[in-house]
Amino acid sequence: MDASGNVFFADQQNNVIRKVSAATGIITTVAGDGTGSGSPVVGGGFGLGSGTYTGDGGQATVATLSNPAGIAINATGDLYICDYMNSVIRKVNHTTNIITTVAGVNGNLASSGDGGLATAAGIGAPIAITFDAAGNYYIADIKNKVIRKVNASGMISTIAGGGTSSLDGAPATAETLPFPNSLITDASGNLYIADGSNRIRKVNASGTITTFAGNGTSGTPTTGVAATSTSLNGAGALAKDAAGNFYIVSGCEVYKINTSNIISHVAGTGTCGYNGDFGQATAAQLNYPTSLACNSSGDLFIVDDQNMRVRRVGLSALSVTPVAAAGGNIQVVPNPGNGNFSLNILAASPQHAKVVITNVIGQVAKEMQVDTNNPTNVTLDVPQGIYLVTAFTAEGKYSTKIAVQ
Repeated sequence: MDASGNVFFADQQNNVIRKVSAATGIITTVAGDGTGSGSPVVGGGFGLGSGTYTGDGGQATVATLSNPAGIAINATGDLYICDYMNSVIRKVNHTTNIITTVAGVNGNLASSGDGGLATAAGIGAPIAITFDAAGNYYIADIKNKVIRKVNASGMISTIAGGGTSSLDGAPATAETLPFPNSLITDASGNLYIADGSNRIRKVNASGTITTFAGNGTSGTPTTGVAATSTSLNGAGALAKDAAGNFYIVSGCEVYKINTSNIISHVAGTGTCGYNGDFGQATAAQLNYPTSLACNSSGDLFIVDDQNMRVRRVGLSALSVTPVAAAGGNIQVVPNPGNGNFSLNILAASPQHAKVVITNVIGQVAKEMQVDTNNPTNVTLDVPQGIYLVTAFTAEGKYSTKIAVQ
């Protein structure tokens, strides 16, 4: 996610990077021509070196990516891509859309080159990437089970993994990382690693590693306790909001770790599947989410991988349980339409209703008050796309989708 709230995600099976505009909800391809080879990431090493690699120095949309994985955006808006099967990091300039390789050598699966330029280094299987406040970026290499750091001068080093220890308090470079698959930093420069051992590890500025969450055992997390004391179910994707809270994937669920290190449940039922849109996130099914991100409003975005969707959780409303609305619904005519339509909120008794219309990423397009059981003419001056109409009444909350063409 960039500073403007635009959502970016890697469409691995189609070998492209997509963008959803925060202003319009329109989706576009920003990198990859869709012809790259490669299969979805499996086990940290499947198919490495077999990808198609072209396009450096040209427009990102005509370059080939092969199974792109993690992405990150730096402070100036440039997009960085883990080109997984090509064993490189690609950069897309935010003003010119020119793509270049900034780390790794195509086909070099070794972990090599420490102390030199990142463009001459081997990076086996880059699956995750993140930036710190100083502009350094960090790469999770799941093949070689290490974390690499590239500084602002383009020099690369190994900062975690490659050792045999599994104890807190050790130098991070002496530690073993079974399956490092997600990274994030905080404002103090600490690095957090989902390391594949049912734990989230923390590397401080001095290079010492400790456990931030998980006790190393596999299982459904216990909520309301210190995050370090509970089981995790294959801890994966990480995200952090502006208030300093962390979000982690555990199986088919998402959990929150607050600034006091207390863990709570945010999304998913624990049963993998797909349902629950427009309801409470904790009652919705997810199917092995692989990435998380938070916007400046505190909303959480989930790449629901096996459902092939990006889903949004309005975190400000998590503590609110909607009242079941008996017998009520929303009528919109015509739908689809051009933005001029008749809106009728059907309720058991006449009353005022608050209506909120939002785009697909939750931005409000229109708010108004209407009388129930009384058609109201509405003009919605918005770009083409899908919008959510939500009505709040004394009887409950009603929602429906409309299409503006």
